[in-house]
Amino acid sequence: MSEINKIENVWFIDRNELKNSNKIVSKVCYKDLEIAVLKEDRNGDIQDFLFKDKDNNYWSLKLLAINFDKFLNPINDLAYCNQYYNHISGLDLGYVFQKKIEKGLYFNKCELSYIAKYFPEKYELALKSREMIIERNRNEEKLQEEELKLKKELELKNTNKEFKNSLSKLKHDIMRGETINSFDFKFYKDNNYDNGITTQNCFLYLAKQYGLQIPLATQGFINNRLVKYNFKNKSCYFNSQNNKRCSNLIFDCFDKIYECVKKELNKEKKLER
Repeated sequence: MSEINKIENVWFIDRNELKNSNKIVSKVCYKDLEIAVLKEDRNGDIQDFLFKDKDNNYWSLKLLAINFDKFLNPINDLAYCNQYYNHISGLDLGYVFQKKIEKGLYFNKCELSYIAKYFPEKYELALKSREMIIERNRNEEKLQEEELKLKKELELKNTNKEFKNSLSKLKHDIMRGETINSFDFKFYKDNNYDNGITTQNCFLYLAKQYGLQIPLATQGFINNRLVKYNFKNKSCYFNSQNNKRCSNLIFDCFDKIYECVKKELNKEKKLER
């Protein structure tokens, strides 16, 4: 089949807005039927079939998707070409639009414009059907947003509750003389889900909470090599590399943390009395 590419007047949707401009249309004649698609859409396997009106304008109604290339060599896929030939030849757009109205389906702006011009008696019903779908989608989106918000709030609440319990346990374990494994706290800072979850080493969190300054090198040691620590007997366990023992800075910093924890828990006990 001989393909023709010609500039034609085309109605189409671009970014959900109705547009009308001159575009290159690829056309081929199969039997007595013109098969037309936008040339710019030829980079995919499927294209939108363009309906031509009595004024020779083309409409991208998004009602029928075809593979244009199959009609260029129909002998390779006669079943496909004949199926679409029979379907398109017998297509009654008035009937198609009426069925869409009865089913309460969505009409794009190109369809509405075509209906307003050629089936004006169906326009208000088609518009109402479109608006009902838009309103339903809007309500569904609102419901999904509310569900997502509740999900985020629950995630934040549970995560921060677990964090607070873990923090409280850590402080009491320190005072009981337990050996504390180095681990990371996970929490939402300032109770704000959108800022993302914060992950911080438990020892460094305590230091920051009490306003204690720890040198960067020591912070790196705590983050990357410290395995566990006992605040009462000052037992330091770490992944050894070149170091044979913990730096004195570790003991100094952790002594300050211990004193701050002790002071805080003693104050809490007094308040409970």
